[in-house]
Order: sequence, then C-alpha cells, then structure tokens
Amino acid sequence: MNRHTEILVIGGGHAGCESALASARMGCDTTLVTGKLDEIAKAPCNPAMGGPGKAQLMREVDALGGEICKVTDKAMINVRTLNTGKGPAMHALRAVIDRDRYKAEMRQVLEQTENLTLVESLVEKLLWKNGKITGVELQNGEIIHAQAVIVTTGTFLRGRCHRGDESFDAGREGEPPAVGLSYSLLETGLELGRLNTGTTPRLNKNSINFKDMNLQETADEPLAFSYMSEPVSLSKDYSVYLTRSNAETHQILHDAFHLNPGKNGTLGGEGPRYCPSIETKILRFPERTSHILFLEPEGVDTDHMYVGGFATSSPPAVQDAAIRSIPGLEEAVIEIYGYDVEYDFAFPTQLKPTLETKVLEGLYLAGQINGTTGYEEASAQGLMAGINAVQKIRDKETLILKRTESFIGVMIDDLVTRGTEEPYRMLPSRVEYRLLLRQGNADLRLTEYGRQIELVDDVRYEMFQQRKFNLESELSRLRTTKVHRNGNMDRLRIENIEPGSSLFQLLKRPEYDYYTLSDFDPSRNGITSDIAEELDICAKYEGYINRHQDQIDRLKRLEEKRIPFSFQYDDLANISSEGREKFKTVRPETLGQASRIPGVSQADLASLMVYLKR
Repeated sequence: MNRHTEILVIGGGHAGCESALASARMGCDTTLVTGKLDEIAKAPCNPAMGGPGKAQLMREVDALGGEICKVTDKAMINVRTLNTGKGPAMHALRAVIDRDRYKAEMRQVLEQTENLTLVESLVEKLLWKNGKITGVELQNGEIIHAQAVIVTTGTFLRGRCHRGDESFDAGREGEPPAVGLSYSLLETGLELGRLNTGTTPRLNKNSINFKDMNLQETADEPLAFSYMSEPVSLSKDYSVYLTRSNAETHQILHDAFHLNPGKNGTLGGEGPRYCPSIETKILRFPERTSHILFLEPEGVDTDHMYVGGFATSSPPAVQDAAIRSIPGLEEAVIEIYGYDVEYDFAFPTQLKPTLETKVLEGLYLAGQINGTTGYEEASAQGLMAGINAVQKIRDKETLILKRTESFIGVMIDDLVTRGTEEPYRMLPSRVEYRLLLRQGNADLRLTEYGRQIELVDDVRYEMFQQRKFNLESELSRLRTTKVHRNGNMDRLRIENIEPGSSLFQLLKRPEYDYYTLSDFDPSRNGITSDIAEELDICAKYEGYINRHQDQIDRLKRLEEKRIPFSFQYDDLANISSEGREKFKTVRPETLGQASRIPGVSQADLASLMVYLKR
C-alpha cells in the first residue's frame, strides 16, 4: 500500500491543475490526489474567467507555460474586452465559459500529460520527519512518499455549508470536507483561521423573461486569452443579461436577516469584501435602492443561469420571494439555491515567496488555502508553487516574480508580506506599475522565465520570438521613418508637424492610432491587431512608461539586498519591539520586502539597513 512520487499535489481545483501540470511538464514524476476525478477543474461559483486584475493573472500564467488560458479559449461561449473606455492598464478580457466543457478539456490535458498520475482519494494526513515533508497518508491507509507536497484544497478544509437553518459538513454542496488534513496542518505548526464565501441561486432560463433586460452580447471582433490560440468570433447565442434588484427585493431580504446564517451569527469566518452577499450590500450601502445583477449562461447543454451579484444563504422560501421581485424574474424557477461555505485557511505570512511554508520544508500551499478567492488567483499560485517545488528538489534557483514585473508578483508579495484576514482578490489598484504590467504584454515580460525553467516548449517559444521580433522591428521602423507632407495628411487634417518628425512622434497624438496613419505610410507590412495596440500604447504613454521604469530602477537596490532567513533580529539594538516582532514573523527575504511589512517604521527599517551594511 505504499508508492513513491517526486511531487504530490493535493486537490484538483484550478490551483492543483496548474501545479500538477507545471511539475509534470518540467520532468518530475507527479501525482495529483483529489476527492472526485469527475470534478477536476470545476468552476463552482461564477461561470466566468478574467476581468480586471484577473485577466492579467491569466495572461501571465499563459506566458509562463500554464494552461488556464488555452482551456478557457476552448470552453468560452461569450467573450468581451472590459474597460475599453479607460486607459490600457485597465483593459481586461472576460469570458463566460461552458463549465462542463472546461472540466472535460482540463481533465483531458491532465490525463494526456506525461509524468502525471491522477488518484481519486482524500488525504487524511501529512507525513514529515526532521522538519521536512516525506509524503501523505490517504483515507484508505495508503502511503504516498514524496519529496514535495503542494496543498491546494480550496474551500474543503473543515468545510461547512449553510443555507437558512440548514448546516452540513461539506467542502461544497455534494462533496465531503477534508477534516483530517486540517488537523494535520495544525500539527505541523501552521496557524489556521476561518473564511467564508457565498454562492448564488441558479435559475432555469426558460422561466426568465429577458425581454426588458439589457443585453451584453459576445464581442464582434475575434478574441482569445492564450498567446497560443487563434482569436475567434463566437456565436451570439449565449448572451449575458443585466437586470437590477429593487426596494422590494431589499425589504424581503432585510426582513429575513434573522434567518440568514451570515447575519444571525451562525456563519463563521470573514467573508469577501469585493464580492459580498446581496444582504451585505444592503447593509453596507443602505442609500442604494438597487444593485445590478448579471444573468450568465452556465453552458451549452444546460438551462442553468447564474445570477451574478446575488450571493445569498437565506432560506429557500426567502430566495424565491426575493428573486421573483426582480424585473424579468417574476416567474423564475430556482433550480439550485444559494448557500455559504466556511472553511479553514492558513495565514499566508507563514509562507516564503516561493509559497513553501516556513514551518515545514517541502510543504507548499496554493489557492484559497492562502486566503485568496477566484479561479485566476488560484491558478497563478498553483503554477508558481509547482515551479518552485520542482526547482527546489532539483537544487536549482527558485522563481520569485517581482512586484515590478507581474501581477503574480504583486499578489504573492501581498500575501506573504502583508497577509490577509479576509478573502483576497487581485485588483489593478493593488499594482503600483500597472501601466507597465498590461494583459497585452505579459508574454514580453515573462516568457523568457518560462523558457529558462523548461516550461515553455519550442513551439510556444518560437511564436513568442516571432511576435517580439515583429513588435520591435515595427517600433524601430516607426521611430526612424520621417514624415513628409502629402495630400493624405491634408485630408486627415494633420497639422503642426515639426520638420523631421517620425511616424512614432505622430503616433503620440491622442487623435490618431496606428491604423489611422496607414494612408501615408506605404512601406508598412501587415501586423496583427494586438501588436498594433502595443505600438499605440508605447507611443502615447512613452513618458509615463519611462517615468515608471526610472522608479523601478531606483527600487532595485532595495530588492537586491538579501536578508538571510536565519538573520537574528534580536541582535538589533536600536529597533522597536514591534518592529522586531514583525520582522521575525514575516522573515523578509530582501530589504524591499521588509520595507512593505505593515507597521514597520522608517526608523526600524533604517536600523536594519545599517546593520546589514555592517
């Protein structure tokens, strides 16, 4: 009843899939253990991928050699670019996916990946010796020995679901929780807390009156998430519809607060700030008489419609009444009622930037166990945990992405340095240099890293090199090609051109873009729309980009100053007790990370700098 593997991944959600694929593709013998193989890569909440902050994470995972974007491209039934009226830093792809197809596509990828074994079971406990992980014990008593273990358990750690006065143990409805593993994690010395998240009702689309709702069709232009996918234009058959709650809806829910586990004290743990329940929104924004709701199809072969913005754990009768008070939903039939789930998570300041725990060598955590929420955040952590587990057992340099070069770097640095006591969501506002870290240039920023760790294959790398060459050569041509006045310029009303101006300087003007200037640029070659967009951004935002780059160059000195993990902070004489405790808790790896620890004073940081110089 014993077997051996190099890397073992616990959990088959989005974090677990990326961890296992990264490990196996990098050549390590990998085993993924999950409770139900049929539920691998399930999207249990909203049937969507991407959006602000999340699309950037997805593109970065794709640039490094991950899978989420490619599977999304195969499963999406509606896709749009959001925030097109804002600056390029805020542009974000978002797709509604066929949930069943997403699961099927991801499982097929896993099953066809060399070096990867799938096991259907629950892990009962972790095994370790002399401060180092050695494997796991399954519920059936089987032992799997491993050099590294990656825990990606989502909401399953001592998961408990609530709906009205009904409570039951489950990681999500219909699936058992992982109880023994929680206690095993506590035995390692990890400190666990509780969080909760909500789900929304699912409606039968045939019972909905869409006539008076606002329509959001899929985009007309071809789009794709992955750099490896051919952009496509989708059918208009699977639209998103917008409606709103109203004062009657809010009154129905408010009158039933005493029956709602999230409001009567039954539900434990902190809930998400940026995706709260409808009841929380009613309390938090009492001046608002309505909230926008999104009705999204859950797939091609299902009649279920997801009600985005209406997470609730009120009793079924209350959910029925509240839903039927909404325009267009007067006759709506709820086929799956919403509920809340509370679960254990590990405070992420107990992790190194590689996502390895500080308490046990070779043990990694990724996804909602680290206090995050969202498929995209989980996928990014899973990828990084898988990469770094492989690098560690091979005695190679780990991959730690910086805040200045990726959304992934910002997210992980936030978690391990600042921590979280509520579900963490990736937002563009968390990113200091988001103009440099756009969804469109993720491959230019990160693909070389993927190649160095042997996760980016020859085909992907060749495509990346061609795209990079096309962009750089066209950028160079625009900078060196001089503009000469001609009839086309007069027709386009292009005036006040300095003698010797280049096409690049002309492209800086806000009223023109790359395609507008084509009439008097006969030497140009055909390029793709994504490269044309990058050229526009490089020209129009050049000043801001250069300013950001100067700031990043100055910050490098702090980030490059390493601090030994065993550094004795008790030896620092001129430092506050609070500063000393915070340094000892986080154990920053660089001076830059130390500077971002909440509550550390400039005086404490200066004392640390002086001591390190000595």
